[in-house]
Amino acid sequence: MLPHQVGILGIAMMLLLLVFRIPVAIAMLIVGFLGIGILNSWSAAMSVLG
Repeated sequence: MLPHQVGILGIAMMLLLLVFRIPVAIAMLIVGFLGIGILNSWSAAMSVLG
């Protein structure tokens, strides 16, 4: 996927998670993790988690 497509999908996913009353920090963690995983690699996304 192109980076701007991932960004638009991330914004939509963020709004959807907020509608389901997921706390903002957890929603941002999920969206950021998936975005890094899609754009870079899953090992890079896992290294962000610690």
